[in-house]
Amino acid sequence: MAANKSMFWRLIFQALRLRLQRVFIIFSALTVGASIVTAMAAVYFDINTKMSQELRTFGANFYIGAANGGLMKERQLKQILHNAPDNFITAASPYLYGVARSDLEKIVIMGVWFEDMHVLAPYWQITGSAINVNFDDRNAMIGKTLAERLNLGVGSKLKLSKNAVEKHEFTIKAIVEAGDATDNMLIVSLEFAQSWLDKEGLANNALLNVKNEQGNVAQFAQDIMQRQPDLTARPIRKVS
Repeated sequence: MAANKSMFWRLIFQALRLRLQRVFIIFSALTVGASIVTAMAAVYFDINTKMSQELRTFGANFYIGAANGGLMKERQLKQILHNAPDNFITAASPYLYGVARSDLEKIVIMGVWFEDMHVLAPYWQITGSAINVNFDDRNAMIGKTLAERLNLGVGSKLKLSKNAVEKHEFTIKAIVEAGDATDNMLIVSLEFAQSWLDKEGLANNALLNVKNEQGNVAQFAQDIMQRQPDLTARPIRKVS
């Protein structure tokens, strides 16, 4: 009788032990599964934001220019920026190009709003210090190729001459290597370029960096062209 009772309890304990092991395995499997689902959900719901942030590191992604290929007005861009949805535009600048005479040779100058260039052109490799204020007319940035041709470095002086009377001297604050036409240009404030080139309030085009979390970039371009028919607007690469 005692032996039978002992065997009975051993069977009971063994059954409970096996059942507990199975319960533990099932619970562990459910825990791992829940963790995977949670991780996948986090990736899924966050992927648009992260992709948008990564793509915006490539710089400008939206173009505005005159529909006839001529010049646009700076005030048109300012009106567009004013009417844009909140937090939709992260950076913007008009661009004005022209030829100026330096002490050594004729050069191409590019007028910009300096404040947003670190967002619009994050790929620029800068030696020296970037200019961060739009109204700086004492300092300039110069493309690497042009700097080498004119034998200029950071801290060098470069004088422009419009005629026998009008002259302007810049201090080279930074050398820019962009890997494009910018390497052959002198980069100055838009206000100075407009004055020096006698194109007050004008620009060749404008570049923006915009968001597309709501998928509204195409509508933004349409709104611009409807409100200002003399302009053309379009994404210049996929916007996320």
